[in-house]
Amino acid sequence: MQKLLALLLGAAIQSPQRERFIERIKHMRPEIQSELVEEIQRVTSNSTNTNSPVVNLDSLLAELEQQPSSASTDEEPSDKTTEEGIESNNQRVVTLLERVIRERDEFTNELFEMAADMEQEGSSGSSSSGMATASSSCNGDISVLNNNKCVSNNGARSPSPNALDRHLSVELAAAKGELRKLRNENDEKDEILQEMQDELQQQRIEIGRLQAERLELVKDARAAKDYRDEMDCMQHKLNRLERLEAENEKLRSRLNELDFYKNRVNHLKEDNKIMHETNHVMEEQLEQYQKKISAHLEVETKLIEAQGNVKSLQLDMTKTRERIEELLLENGRLERELRVNRQKCSELERQICSLTEFDSPRIGLDNCNGSNTSLFNESSLLAQLEAHNQSQILELQLDNKKLKAQLENRERNSKSANPAELFEIRKELAEKEKILTEKDENIKNLFIKLETANKKVEENTERFQKEQQNVEKLKHQLVEFKRTNIPLKTHQTLMERLEGVEQKVNFWHYFLILIH
Repeated sequence: MQKLLALLLGAAIQSPQRERFIERIKHMRPEIQSELVEEIQRVTSNSTNTNSPVVNLDSLLAELEQQPSSASTDEEPSDKTTEEGIESNNQRVVTLLERVIRERDEFTNELFEMAADMEQEGSSGSSSSGMATASSSCNGDISVLNNNKCVSNNGARSPSPNALDRHLSVELAAAKGELRKLRNENDEKDEILQEMQDELQQQRIEIGRLQAERLELVKDARAAKDYRDEMDCMQHKLNRLERLEAENEKLRSRLNELDFYKNRVNHLKEDNKIMHETNHVMEEQLEQYQKKISAHLEVETKLIEAQGNVKSLQLDMTKTRERIEELLLENGRLERELRVNRQKCSELERQICSLTEFDSPRIGLDNCNGSNTSLFNESSLLAQLEAHNQSQILELQLDNKKLKAQLENRERNSKSANPAELFEIRKELAEKEKILTEKDENIKNLFIKLETANKKVEENTERFQKEQQNVEKLKHQLVEFKRTNIPLKTHQTLMERLEGVEQKVNFWHYFLILIH
């Protein structure tokens, strides 16, 4: 795994997209960057080591180019040294190729061993197969050996020949596929080797061409040396003339620059004066803005206090509203009870009146000795009862009939029972009147509570009016701040808050109007 990572890192560094990888490394964490830098240094420094899996192509090409360039600088090159350098470079390339082939063979052997181990682990114990491979370092030939043996476990019966043949055919097909795969890999690596040999041949041709060019350049260099001496002499004279002309031009330009700098200094003085004045004005504006900001903060605090007061008033209004609802419900209930009690009292009074009317005819009947007068009194009594019943409410007709029946029964029974019944009826009437007086007192108390609640509502309305006045003041202050240069966002937030407060105040004002 370390070799694979080293190979990947070396390929990334030596690829034409190395800048892209370097940019990605820069975006990583510092500790990862330091570790990668150490690994890159180790890979680049160990490029000369034969055990290192990475080949530094840049250093190799630099060494190949260094030999012709060093030979071109010499005045009298020797063909023997150049040939030795070429041979050494070729030998080095060959050693590198041999190392690549050897590593390829080692990796293939390791892969086959790993595959064999995986097959042995995957088998159920009935059969075991071994596969050994060997690959030469020169031509890359690969041979595969498969040995299959049947082993009996705990005296179990061996498998049938058909099953064994099927197992062997499956293994043979797998081995053939693996062999085909290895042959393809071998062909690819042979092609890579052929390409590298072609590149080596091209490099040799390029080296020969460069050597011929070097010889021509040496000849040209000798001729150029003579011309260089003459050119140096002429150049010295020309430089002296140019230097004198340049000094003359500099002196002329300095005269013009002096006038320009004088005018420039005057303009800068005027600009400096203007800047001081503007600075003073800006400081005054800054002080004004600071004052306005402080006033703005005070307005915000007042607005927050007003919102708190509005919330407290809302709570008070909810409490008073609930209390008013309770009082109204209690008032309605008491009025209904009062109405019922009055109806009962009126019924009792009617009963008493009817009893008294019935008693008076009886006394007339006792004192009178004639039967005609009694009949006349009874007929007149019935007429009075009919007139009385017609004047009363239709709902009490059934009760009157019941009372008539009771009175007729009492007349038949005895005269002594009438005063006791009248006493009981009067007693009930007194109790009902007492209850009615208590109800009237409760109703009076409720009206007093309603008056206090109305007073509280009026106080709350006054407080709301005060809050509205505060809101109007805040509006005027905000308009003044808007005229001055306060930022737009603060205006928007303040206006939104004021609109919310106005909506709440209008809502509670409308609610108070409905309550009144």
